[in-house]
Amino acid sequence: MSARAFPIPAAGLLLVGLACVSKPAVGPQIYAIDPPPIRAPPSTTGARVVALSRVEVAPQFAGRALTYRSGPHSFERDPYAALAASPRELVLALLRASLANADFVREVVEPGGPVAPDVLVEAYLSDLEGDFTVPDKPAAAVALEMVILPVPPAPEPILPVLRKVYARRLPLAEKSAGAVADAWNQGLNGIVEEFLADARAALACPPPAPAGAPR
Repeated sequence: MSARAFPIPAAGLLLVGLACVSKPAVGPQIYAIDPPPIRAPPSTTGARVVALSRVEVAPQFAGRALTYRSGPHSFERDPYAALAASPRELVLALLRASLANADFVREVVEPGGPVAPDVLVEAYLSDLEGDFTVPDKPAAAVALEMVILPVPPAPEPILPVLRKVYARRLPLAEKSAGAVADAWNQGLNGIVEEFLADARAALACPPPAPAGAPR
């Protein structure tokens, strides 16, 4: 009896392609979302004490394995590529370092710690994926909702000073785990820079003084 070749459904071809995004060379590939180095610049007048009170991640992106979209409502995990820590921990470190570097932030403190914050910052990571559903147009997508809340005297209601969703969709030069991780770094760092500019305006903080000018 001769062997017969059976056609592979389109969905099967996609899953085969996704499985080949990363390969087990020596061991699993580990990627990071790197926070900026802490510079601790001098604070401007009116700088705030900030607490990162909450960082949450959508359940489908909460694991360390890189996640790829395989259809309109389906995802695949990369068995050979993972993040160095959970997305929550990596985004928390990115936000903490970026806020510490903002000259309109006097100090970043822990919620419930000995130093009372002036404002609370919350973040919700709603998208963190590689999208290979269009074979010749691979992309990486990230989305982060940022909220700034004042700390009013009780029992005043808490109304957000800022609530905004920031999203990036970045085309990839190649379909690989490394390209996805690089794009996530670019997208998330760009989002945080935009958020900091919005936060400055929302908190009515003065712009930084020109170089060489007295603070």
